[in-house]
Amino acid sequence: ADHLRINCRDEDWASAKRAAHTLIGVAGSLSADELHAKAVELQATILLRENYEDQLEEIAAEIERIVICIPDEE
Repeated sequence: ADHLRINCRDEDWASAKRAAHTLIGVAGSLSADELHAKAVELQATILLRENYEDQLEEIAAEIERIVICIPDEE
């Protein structure tokens, strides 16, 4: 999410699109359907070259929710 924030600030659309595409793939691999859907929406927003800060907040929250569900290895 931090890299995408920097891309948005710098209007680096190519890097933002690549990062969103990577996020789509990772979310799909994890079967994280909500994250996947949000990442697809994010990519569409990036392709329109619109500000996506609000979407990033939602994605960051979803990533946090997923990370919390991952058990610690001991």
